[in-house]
Formats: sequence, C-alpha cells, structure tokens
Amino acid sequence: MIDESGSIKEVGPDEVKAFAKELVHMFSLGEKATRFSVVSFAANATTRVPWSYSEAEINAGIAAISPDGPTSISDGFEAAQQLFADDGRVGATKIVLLVSDGEQTVDAAPGKTLLETTVDAAALVKGDGATVFAWGFGEDVSKATLQQIATDDSKAILAKDITELSTYLDQL
Repeated sequence: MIDESGSIKEVGPDEVKAFAKELVHMFSLGEKATRFSVVSFAANATTRVPWSYSEAEINAGIAAISPDGPTSISDGFEAAQQLFADDGRVGATKIVLLVSDGEQTVDAAPGKTLLETTVDAAALVKGDGATVFAWGFGEDVSKATLQQIATDDSKAILAKDITELSTYLDQL
C-alpha cells in the first residue's frame, strides 16, 4: 500500500514509485512464487493491480499512482483485507507493506479517533494472518503510529526520507 496524499509531492512521487518498483524487482515472481497487489490510498483506497506476478503489470499500477488529497490509511487496509479474502491461495504467506509519509487525516470511524481507526483496520488484517510492515518517512508520521500499525516493533521503520527507507528493503 502506498500513501498518495498531497505531502508525497514534497519528496517527489517519482522517488516513491522507484522505491516500490525496486521492491517488486527484488522478488522472484510467479504463479506459485511471489505475487503482488498494488493498493494506493488518499481520501479513498484504489486497488491499482489485483494479485499479479507480471512485473510489467505491477509496475504500470505503481506508475498510475498520483499524489493528491487527504489520507485514509484505514481504507488502504480495508482494500488489502478484501484482496486477501478474494485470493484463495491456501497456505500462502500474507505480507502487507504500508509506506506512508503521514498519518490518517480523514475517515474516523464513529466514536473513534483517526489513529484508533487506522490501528483497528490494521488489526483486522493482522487477525487474518497477514504480517504488517509499517514504514514511514518524513516529519509528518510518527514512529509510535508505525509501531501500533505493524505486527511488531521490528517491522516499524521511520526514516528521514525515501532514500533511507530503501536501505531496509532487504528485511523483506
């Protein structure tokens, strides 16, 4: 999942897209190997690519992301949860990598704060057996938020910029 909020423009959308494409290129893709789905989120989540092992298709989905608007991380997690539900690959390892430069700014659930809404949405995905990595960069996201989203503290990373975040790709 890739945050496409307006503040990514400060970093440069091309840098974020290059990061995502570098991640995809690291893996052996195939029907019985690694598959990716691309979910971006601003005010709403958009599934750019359903499950695919075509690097060209995945990269095209990444390229289609355009940064604008507020941020609903919870919508991104809801889209990821639906992708896992529709997948049907019994026994497959489920991984979600959240990459964001900000906190949730819209879509608080009734009676919940924005942070609680985000954490609850991530908990549902984790409850379905997915391991969640929460990686952030910049000054508009906190390590504490990333730690609450991630499966455990070791999977929460806050970097000063996307270039620094790239140094952690080998952990995946």
